[in-house]
Amino acid sequence: MAAESSSVAATRRRGDEPRPITCPNCHRHKVVKCRSKQPWSLDQIFYTCPDHNKDGTGCPFFLWEAGYINHLETEAAKEKAAGMQSDEVTESLLEKNVDLGNRDATAVEVEHATAVEVELRTLINIGYDIAGLLKCILCMCLIIVVVQLLLVFVQMKK
Repeated sequence: MAAESSSVAATRRRGDEPRPITCPNCHRHKVVKCRSKQPWSLDQIFYTCPDHNKDGTGCPFFLWEAGYINHLETEAAKEKAAGMQSDEVTESLLEKNVDLGNRDATAVEVEHATAVEVELRTLINIGYDIAGLLKCILCMCLIIVVVQLLLVFVQMKK
């Protein structure tokens, strides 16, 4: 790895290991650190899901060390941005500060905003799953159409 990124080099100088994360693809296992045994990448470090297979089956998560560190930095930036947005929502709700008897409105509104945010994230994930299923259905339909066209073509040739 002659051309390491500065963050990879800095990580190695400090001796810090990147934190293991749950696989972002299958969400079932912690990502594992491995060393390549292939001649073209001998001893290079990569991170992969334990369900990833060399033949490409199983979980597709696989990143070389620099890509993994970049992935961690990107995710940290996203979390920081999401945290800032949550803090802004909390601050705007705290500004309202309406009294509801023994419990003030800010706590209720903050809890509601957090619950809504969690529900929205869940709905977004469901939307991605539905989009993936629709892509699969579309591919199957295209395959069926192509097979039918080939059958018609073969019958016309006879």
